[in-house]
Amino acid sequence: MLSFRLLTLLLVFFSSTLSSTEKATVSPTISLSTITPRPCGVSTKAFIRKKGYWCSASLTIFVDKQISYKRAKDSCELNGYVLSSLETEEEWNYYYNAAKAETRVNITSIWMGVGYNNSTQKYYWNDGNAIETLEPQPTVVKANGNTAWFLDEGLNKPGKRILKVVNSAEEAGSVKQFICGRPGPQFT
Repeated sequence: MLSFRLLTLLLVFFSSTLSSTEKATVSPTISLSTITPRPCGVSTKAFIRKKGYWCSASLTIFVDKQISYKRAKDSCELNGYVLSSLETEEEWNYYYNAAKAETRVNITSIWMGVGYNNSTQKYYWNDGNAIETLEPQPTVVKANGNTAWFLDEGLNKPGKRILKVVNSAEEAGSVKQFICGRPGPQFT
C-alpha cells in the first residue's frame, strides 16, 4: 500500500512540473534487494568444496596458556563440529590471514583434524569431508602425536605449508587457535 501511495505522489508531482504540451511516461520499477544466502548460519564461514558446503570457524584462546589438542577437539565436538580440515586454497588463505591479523595474541600454530592410517602409513584429513590423503605429508616430530599447522614456517602456498605431528601444545609453538567444521548443504 505504501509503494502505491508513493507512486501516486510521484505521478502528481511529476505531472505538475511538465508544461501542458509535454507528455509524461511513467513506468513503475520494482527493486528487489539482493540477499546473500548463508548456508552455514551467521557464526560460521561457508566454503564450497567438492562435495558441497563446509561450515567452519576458528576459535582463539586469549590467555597465556596453550590449548591442548584434546581440549580443542572436545570444544569442537561439544558444539556439534569436528576439528577441521582445509581442502581449498580459499580456506587456507582465509585462516592464515585471520590468524596473522589477530593482534591480541601471538598465533604461531593451529590444531588441525588429521589422523594416521596404519595400513597405508599415511596421514589424512579425518573430518570425513575433505580429500583424504594429505600431500605433502606432515613432518613427524613425535610419533603418535597430533597435527598442528605451523604458520611461521614455510610459505602459505600449496606444498609449502608446514604441518607437524607433535605430542603437546608446547612442541607446537604458540597454539592458541583451532578450526572447527561441519558439513553444510551437500551437492547431489
